[in-house]
Amino acid sequence: MIVKTIAFDLDGTLIESASLVGDILNSMRLEKGLAPLGSDRYRVWSSRGGSYLVGHALEAGPESVGPLLDEFRRRYHELPTPMESVFPGARELLERLTDAGRLLAICSNKPQRLCHKLLDETGLIRFFGAIVGGDTLDKSKPDPTPLTYALSRLGGETDTALMIGDSAVDQRTADAAGVRFVFFTGGYDDGVDRAKAYRVFDALGEVASILEPGAKPAFAAPHGFGLDRGLVEQTKSA
Repeated sequence: MIVKTIAFDLDGTLIESASLVGDILNSMRLEKGLAPLGSDRYRVWSSRGGSYLVGHALEAGPESVGPLLDEFRRRYHELPTPMESVFPGARELLERLTDAGRLLAICSNKPQRLCHKLLDETGLIRFFGAIVGGDTLDKSKPDPTPLTYALSRLGGETDTALMIGDSAVDQRTADAAGVRFVFFTGGYDDGVDRAKAYRVFDALGEVASILEPGAKPAFAAPHGFGLDRGLVEQTKSA
């Protein structure tokens, strides 16, 4: 397979954000008289989107989660992103992929404004020609629309693209879009079906082997494909 375009999930794939998220939500839990939770719980919830995460973390129903979500995001936006939150090997991988002419996108369920913040503060933003967050469109992962939109911003086609992520949400998104899914095991795995992944990697430094001539999948992909070319979409919504 010739890989031309690659879409990355953000949280749990390039950036370890569960610790910071956990600190914010545990602070909010204490304000409500609730005991703190471990970061493992937040890792599982993070891939499902903000409403799901905050609702479960703060034990809030659909009717009351809105203001809590707004407050969580306000606090999140005010805190700096630690440079050490970038996963080992992520920066080097992105350097190698862009040097090899691959076009890169972000496809995340995090709000686009926060995607830009994390990428900007960690210096990763320069690698990406398209950044699509959970509120960029009226649909979010696992609906395939954000992924196909991100790839279309790069002029891509599904038979030459990959989606690299760490969760079953990412896998379902890629499958629905007809894009091959590459599973990074070092993130927030919430039940990924490894047998259906195109490739499985334990370290980001290994992912660049996809570019090697004649590279074979770790598992036979039952179906799925990907996309192609690029420019830069950085619509910094407020």
